[in-house]
Amino acid sequence: MLQTFHQFGQLPWELREMIWTLVIRPARPGVHIFEMYSYRDGEVSKKYDVAPFVRNRPPDSQLTATMSGTNRNPSTYLIDGGLWTACRESRLVIERAFESRKWDAVRDWQIKRRHRPSFVWDELTTPARPTNYDIYEENMPATGYFTADNSTKRFFTVFPHRDLIYLQPHNAETIDWCQISWSIPFTDYGSRGARHIALDFDSLGSVRKNSTLFENFMEAAFDNQVLSDLFFIDSEYKITAAESKKADKGERDVFYASDRRFVEVWENEGPGETRCQRFVKELGEAIEEVNLWKYERDWVHPDFNFGILACEYL
Repeated sequence: MLQTFHQFGQLPWELREMIWTLVIRPARPGVHIFEMYSYRDGEVSKKYDVAPFVRNRPPDSQLTATMSGTNRNPSTYLIDGGLWTACRESRLVIERAFESRKWDAVRDWQIKRRHRPSFVWDELTTPARPTNYDIYEENMPATGYFTADNSTKRFFTVFPHRDLIYLQPHNAETIDWCQISWSIPFTDYGSRGARHIALDFDSLGSVRKNSTLFENFMEAAFDNQVLSDLFFIDSEYKITAAESKKADKGERDVFYASDRRFVEVWENEGPGETRCQRFVKELGEAIEEVNLWKYERDWVHPDFNFGILACEYL
């Protein structure tokens, strides 16, 4: 297969622009896979570490791009990340697709607003609020980088409020799940942090009720103010044709990687209860018990949900 097309620059600009645009991911919720370690884990490999999005704010945990191993990384961030550095034309196309100028204006407004003196509130010193800012924030992308084998920066883009962040922690018990959305380095000016996070249920081992990890997930439900969904990926569950059609119609959450998608599974679906379904049910029952007997009111964040995802190859 031809790896290099030397005459590409001789094509008309309209055709080159069309080709660059075809590389960009579809406008739908993506999947971004990262390994994760806590600074309490001791010595770990720092290869492919993701640089913090905000300077002078060390995160509790560190993300690492999954670039090693025999399995290809199907993350959405690898589909079009090369456009940031391929050439000026490709960067222009991806900046336009992700509306970089508009979001830069929103970030500049937040920076100016945050760094003004706390005792100053008059209209002369308060920067003007960008138009439709509240709507914009929900769709704001965040672009960061990690360092590749040849010491070059590999840039990538995520949409923290709509995409799925699939974490592969070295040790799930050392992660601060209450602050997980702020701990991972997607917190930028204008972004409230990741909203949808997933874990591979099988990688957690035997998680029993009242165990440390079980209690950590419980705390995430009560104390987290940003995270909407903490999903567990169920390898036992097989998506049926009927469920796949419902996903196509948008009747449940679906997140797309390059060669697969992760479809939301409801607690009581399927021919038989899987271990993951049983675990999520136990979490729900434990939270309900705490609400009824300890707090006597609903302390769970109203938008928070423990969910299940099943993988379906495209």
